[in-house]
Amino acid sequence: MDLFGAWAKRRALRKYAGLLPGRLARDYGAAEFYTPGQIRSAVGRLRLDAAYLAYANAMFLPEAAFEGTGSAGSYADLRGEFLRHVPGGAVSSSNGSPNDLYFAWVLARVDGAGGVDSGGAGF
Repeated sequence: MDLFGAWAKRRALRKYAGLLPGRLARDYGAAEFYTPGQIRSAVGRLRLDAAYLAYANAMFLPEAAFEGTGSAGSYADLRGEFLRHVPGGAVSSSNGSPNDLYFAWVLARVDGAGGVDSGGAGF
């Protein structure tokens, strides 16, 4: 991948990591996982680059459901790369695997009315 391609990917994944969790929680309620349709709809509403949908599928689907999407790439690798782009260092993960801290961070941004606290984290 050329330098511009790497920059564009990094930028897209930062947008996904910063915007998508809050949008999913606001639209569908706080959950660890969502359906492929919910993820696709949220990506569309946020006008995120659909070329990176596989990363969102890996992050917000259980592994068995991810395998059924036909997304290219390893579930663990895509999740790890996604987590490296979470805003504000919300994830402390030396091996790139998801952890409870990320999900707690996302859920903490969601208020009781189903909205999202914009607390400066990019939501």
